[in-house]
Amino acid sequence: MSSRRLNLFFALLLTGTLYGCGATGSSAPSSSPSPNPSVSVSGASSPLDTGASRTFTATVTNSSNTAVSWSVVETGGGSITPAGIYTAPATPGTYTVKATAQADSSASATAAVPVVIPEGSIAGYNVGVDYHAYDTDFIHTAFITIYNQPSVRQTVQTQLQGMADRGASTISTRIWFVTEPGTSNFGETWRATFPMTDQEAANLHTYVQDVAAVRGSGGNH
Repeated sequence: MSSRRLNLFFALLLTGTLYGCGATGSSAPSSSPSPNPSVSVSGASSPLDTGASRTFTATVTNSSNTAVSWSVVETGGGSITPAGIYTAPATPGTYTVKATAQADSSASATAAVPVVIPEGSIAGYNVGVDYHAYDTDFIHTAFITIYNQPSVRQTVQTQLQGMADRGASTISTRIWFVTEPGTSNFGETWRATFPMTDQEAANLHTYVQDVAAVRGSGGNH
């Protein structure tokens, strides 16, 4: 009998000990995960002249490593140094600089850079002046008679966009009809034919469509 009571006593003692451990034991405190790094970019948002430079700065939070890697999103959209100095390309447009946290490549931020052709630097043209040639040599770069040439059209479109980005909303283009059908223009592209040839008429139609399609960075057209 005493043996059974002793066994029961030890059983109760063991149970109480285990229960006591379970009731009084403490678990390790839970901790919230650290926030992920984040990046912000600051810099002027005003239009930047083609070929000019601008400095951007990046701020990294939630990381002891505050370094970033800079890049330009668009191919041909200019270049940027490791210090955040952006240099605009020769072609106007809106480009994007990007800063990526070196501590976490998934953390990044961007800034838009509107790039424009500076007023007065368009060869042979100033805003408010008659525009009919894409360079200073008006005799050989008047473009209506040769607007079907892809390189000429691209040059003119680039210049038109630069004018619009600078705020221009009116353009004056003149055509001189001085060549009779079947005669030479003496290699001078300003000499349009009267009546116009089918090609010249098609060129003029395309040019008008291109002008109508231009939208400036400020929304003007």
